Amino acid sequence: MSKTHPLRIWRKAAGKTQAELGAIVGVRGSTISMIESGQRGTSLTLALKLLAETKGAVPLECLIHQRQDYRMRPTQTKSPEVA
Repeated sequence: MSKTHPLRIWRKAAGKTQAELGAIVGVRGSTISMIESGQRGTSLTLALKLLAETKGAVPLECLIHQRQDYRMRPTQTKSPEVA
């Protein structure tokens, strides 16, 4: 059983739709949906906008999480060529 995202709890208590909240912070409602379902993390800028809109009711650490399947990929580096 998955936990309900704190942003969804706050949004519903505030009587806002995903589209309304998205318009306030400058994103589409579908972006809010993906954040609430854990399919998408947020940029720091968006997280701060959401933090301001919720007046701190939703903790910042709940807003800046990464997607659950996020994995760092190692970068490929080339050895410097010797002349």
